[in-house]
Amino acid sequence: MKPLIIGASLGRTGTYSLKLALERLGFFPCLHMSDFAADADLCCLWLGELKKAEPDWGNLLHGYRAVVDWPACNHLYSLLRKFPDARIIYTERPFESWYQSVSQTIVPALKWLKNIPLERRSPFFELVEREVLFGSFGDALEKPMLQQSYERHRNNILGLARPEQLLSLNIEEGWENICGFLRVSIPTEIFPRKNDANNFPQFLKRKRNSKITV
Repeated sequence: MKPLIIGASLGRTGTYSLKLALERLGFFPCLHMSDFAADADLCCLWLGELKKAEPDWGNLLHGYRAVVDWPACNHLYSLLRKFPDARIIYTERPFESWYQSVSQTIVPALKWLKNIPLERRSPFFELVEREVLFGSFGDALEKPMLQQSYERHRNNILGLARPEQLLSLNIEEGWENICGFLRVSIPTEIFPRKNDANNFPQFLKRKRNSKITV
C-alpha cells in the first residue's frame, strides 16, 4: 500500500492548489475542506468520529490517497499513530500574506457563523465551528491571537513529522520539489494555482437568507 499524503497546513496557505496538484500527480482522490461543504453525510461522519478519543482514521479516509486542509490538519499526531509512514507536506506562507487572506475570507465567515442560531446550522458549519473557530483559533480572531495560533500550528507540525517524511513547500516553487519528494515525474503543464478568496462573499450571500442545509 502506498503511503497516505497529508497536507498539514492551515487553510489559505495554498491547500486547494496542493489538492489539485496531488490529484494531478495520481494521488486521487484528495480530501479537502471544500469537499465537506456540499456533503452533510461526510460532515456528520467526521463530527461523530472527531468526538472520540481516537477517531477511526481508516474509516474516515477509506478510499482517499491524500488529505489536506481542515479538519485533518488539526490531527496530525493522531493521524501519524494510524499512518506512521505518511508523507507530510506543509505549505508555507508568510504570516502577513496569510493574515491578509484570512481577514478577507475565513475571519468574516467565522464571525457570521457565530451569529447563526443553532437550529439553523448545518453539519458543515458545525464542523467549521469545531475545527476552525475553536480547534485552530480558540475563538480568538484578532490579529495578534491569529499569529500565535498560526505559529503554534506550524511549530507543532514541524515538531511531529520526521525530517525525512516532511516537505515544506512554497506553492510558488512549482512542480520540482513536490515531485522529487513524492518520487513522481514532473508534469508538462503548469502547477495549478487556485485562489478562491473572491468566492467567499457570494457563498455567504447565498446562505444568509435561507435555512442552512448544506
